[in-house]
Amino acid sequence: MDAVRDPEVVELDDTWLGLTLSEPNEEEENEGFLHDEVYDAYWDWSDQRNKDED
Repeated sequence: MDAVRDPEVVELDDTWLGLTLSEPNEEEENEGFLHDEVYDAYWDWSDQRNKDED
């Protein structure tokens, strides 16, 4: 069992504006991936937390 199942249907009152897929422009191609920034931010937070506990 891998705990994967179909998502539940949730009725929303708000209109979702959707998602647009497009080719990246030159400026966007030079940006880092979000998951890399999240990973780095976690370790920055962890280091700061450890300093605060000392």
